[in-house]
Amino acid sequence: MTVGYRAVLRLDEASDAVDIANEQLRSWFRTKTGKRGTLKSTDWDGEGEHALGPDASLLIVKSDGVLDESRRQLARFRETNAAGTWTVSIYALSVPKSRGHSQSLVIEAGLEGATIDRALQDVAPPRIVKQLLLRTDVRDGSTTLHGEPRSVHSAQLGEIIDAIDDDERNSSVIVASSVSTETDEAWGSVVDSLTSHSRGVATVYIVPRALVDEFNELLPESHRVPPGRIRTFAPAVDLSSAADGLRHRILGPTTLSRSIQGQRVHKSLMVRHAEPTRRRLLERRVPTDIRRGMDLLNRAETAEQRQTRVTERLSPAFGTFELLPPPSTAPRPAADRPIPLWLDPVDVRPAPPSPRRQAAGAAGSSPVPPVSSGLVVRLTQSIQRWLGRTSATERDLDDLDNFVVLQQMEASVALEQIDELLVKHQSFEAELQELKDRHDDLLLEAAYSVQEAEEQRREASILRRRLLQSNLFQEAHVEPEDEIWTAPSSCEELVELLGAGEHPLCARLTFTGDISTVQQVDKRDSAGRYVERFWSYARVLYDYAELRSTGAFSGNVHAYLNEEGAPTGWKCPADRHAAHESSSVMANAKWASARLFPVPTFVDRTGAIHMWAHFKPTHRDTFAPRMHYYDASAQCGRIYIGYIGEHLPNSKTN
Repeated sequence: MTVGYRAVLRLDEASDAVDIANEQLRSWFRTKTGKRGTLKSTDWDGEGEHALGPDASLLIVKSDGVLDESRRQLARFRETNAAGTWTVSIYALSVPKSRGHSQSLVIEAGLEGATIDRALQDVAPPRIVKQLLLRTDVRDGSTTLHGEPRSVHSAQLGEIIDAIDDDERNSSVIVASSVSTETDEAWGSVVDSLTSHSRGVATVYIVPRALVDEFNELLPESHRVPPGRIRTFAPAVDLSSAADGLRHRILGPTTLSRSIQGQRVHKSLMVRHAEPTRRRLLERRVPTDIRRGMDLLNRAETAEQRQTRVTERLSPAFGTFELLPPPSTAPRPAADRPIPLWLDPVDVRPAPPSPRRQAAGAAGSSPVPPVSSGLVVRLTQSIQRWLGRTSATERDLDDLDNFVVLQQMEASVALEQIDELLVKHQSFEAELQELKDRHDDLLLEAAYSVQEAEEQRREASILRRRLLQSNLFQEAHVEPEDEIWTAPSSCEELVELLGAGEHPLCARLTFTGDISTVQQVDKRDSAGRYVERFWSYARVLYDYAELRSTGAFSGNVHAYLNEEGAPTGWKCPADRHAAHESSSVMANAKWASARLFPVPTFVDRTGAIHMWAHFKPTHRDTFAPRMHYYDASAQCGRIYIGYIGEHLPNSKTN
């Protein structure tokens, strides 16, 4: 089954995910009965597979934990019609003792035998999703997921900004700015139709025309939503970066108007508009706690299917056949362990001498009771079936016993190997997903770099033309840069250069951090992408500190990069610099302590200081290295670089 839709829904902590899933399933099934319905039954009881109609079934699998009082349930609804076999799976996870989210639902929908592109096109969000969103408080991070587009009032504009800027959300935020007050109502119907395929994976806000200008004033120009536009904000929005605006696509009125029929949008545009959001959530790794719960339920389902198939295959040969349960003395498995095999491991050793042999060799022993002729016939048949012999001697019985033990052990080992392969498969999937994430991030970072290069090329072209027009010189010649300012080959070399005391940078910059984090950057930077950027940022800090020391400039680094009146010196795009961290980072003791780096005691008597300011060579990157520094130029004319390494922990990395 190819999944074409997945929604991860976090419920209120006071709810019970399993109870809500069952309640909403029954409610949904009731809408599928009647004259035009496909279901004959809407109820079920307990685990196992339940027939709900001639072409519809529901599988219920549970995996509860005793120690953590958890309840986990998988409800997999399968229905076949002329278009194919459709599956809707609901993973309900209730873990009341969890440190984080204790109540979660994952809803997946897919089509048997389809490609991922066809599944994304043909699989619409199941109606149960809208039903859940309208009747239950569902959140993603701190953002509420609504079942329908929400038209806001002036006092609610801040709610949209909070949703856009929510670091913890994984779904999208869609904002639709109305084109005129006369069309506000019709606009709502159009937006509802357009976003119907995004239900559960995005929350939708409608801004009436009278509030559009007020709303856009709350956003930087790069992230605004002009009238008549519909903008999809992906997760991890960086409102401080103009380049980040490239990530958040805008649907314009021209494309929209061509697909409107009355107050509805043609299905093809619904699908195209929802596809990037849905594909990203399918390709993105689900949160760890949810992945663990889904794995437990999937293993339980696999074990159930395994026993069912074994029974089906044995029945023709043996008639009615029932698999024996594990011995009652076997320990019950923990909820987080793989489902146990019904074949328990045993020692493979030659069978001990039979009682008949022992009796024959022991003096004074009691005679062995006679064996019925029927039993002899059945034993002979078993020996013939499994060993290919027609006899039924005591040695044959010993060989049969050893054969059964050996086959049992081989089956047990084979099943263990299958479980190991499943774990490896999951590991490979996670690794593949990480590579996909890195690939997507690199593509986006390349787009940023192209945009920056184009802006710099345009600025250089304009300045060159103005210089020529001013007749200050006859030919615009750009002399080669002094070799001393050529970037080093690695970040480690950059740090060593700062400590050697010979380069001009050493007069203003000091590295106080851990060289091992720098070395990790070099391991991820075979093309030298990061070192070029960090070298440029070191030059920015050097020129800035030089200007501060001469009194030519009195502002901070951010002002030096942003203010038009700031003196000329080496600079980088302002959105590559952050003057501080987010309030969530500074308020979190663990995250804040990770940004505490060494400085001389005359800078801070404790010998360490929080270095909130940092440079960011990449906007989108799973590794996302950073350079954190402390500006002590006003105290001693120096800047202390306390960290060069992988992105430090925050809500996006934890």
